Parts: sequence; structure tokens; C-alpha cells
Amino acid sequence: MVVSHATPRDCLGLAVCFSLGGNPTPVGSRALRDFIREDDRVRLVVCGHVHLMGGRSERLGSALVVNVAAHDSDDQPAPVAELLLGPNGAADPAWFWLPNWDLLGVWDIGEKGARRFIQVGITNLQQLATASPVNVARALGETAESRRARFFVAHA
Repeated sequence: MVVSHATPRDCLGLAVCFSLGGNPTPVGSRALRDFIREDDRVRLVVCGHVHLMGGRSERLGSALVVNVAAHDSDDQPAPVAELLLGPNGAADPAWFWLPNWDLLGVWDIGEKGARRFIQVGITNLQQLATASPVNVARALGETAESRRARFFVAHA
């Protein structure tokens, strides 16, 4: 498996921002593309970078290339790919789309957890992704496990 910010050249990498006249232009890494084509052990590539192509997958050589880039706009949903890996590589992903504003879209936060995050100023997924660990811990609250861990550290 390869995880790369860049897309492989000519695969899920058409961008408008670097084009002349607004026509999509291929971007991405030639080295990554060549590596994937030359090494059939690469079965899965997870990449991003080209936001326009986020939420899509293609085959390149023996690899499944999955672009999980989110769109530039705050009101656009974020793509999440569920990938099943087997002995022959990855099956096509199941895609889920999380609204950027919806903390409830994160598994196991729930309404109570979302309210706690909002109380410390974390109101959406972008803020959660960039929040300090202190604010996240404050929102999650102290648990019996964290108290026990602190006790053992203090008395070690």
C-alpha cells in the first residue's frame, strides 16, 4: 500500500488551477505513476492533492488508486472511502460523504459528544481536525482510565 499526498500522473489528477484557459490539465507525480506500473506488489494507493478528483477511484497497473481529497469549499462534503483489502488487493471502495459541519458524522461522537465539542469551540470537522489536543481532551472529559493512567504515572 502506498499513501501519498500527490496523485500518480495521469490518474485522478486533472486540475483546473494550473491550467491555461480553464481546461483541466494532468498533474501528479510521474515517479509515483512509474513506480506503481513497474511494481505489481503495489495493490492500493491512497492519495489526495487534486480536490476536483476527490471521491473517485481508478485502476493503474495492478493497483487501485483512491483519491480522498476534500473540496476547497467549506460547504462541500468530505469523502470517506471504506476499503476492503484481500489477498488480491483492494476492492472498489464504498464511499461515504460527511458534511463538513457535522460532528455527528464522526463515528462514536454522538449528540452528547458533539455538545461537549461545541462547548469548547469545536463546531465542525475542520475545527476538530485542527484542534489542539488540550481542547479535544477537554471536550472528551476525564475518564476513569485517564485518571488511573495519571495516578500510575505520578506514582511510578
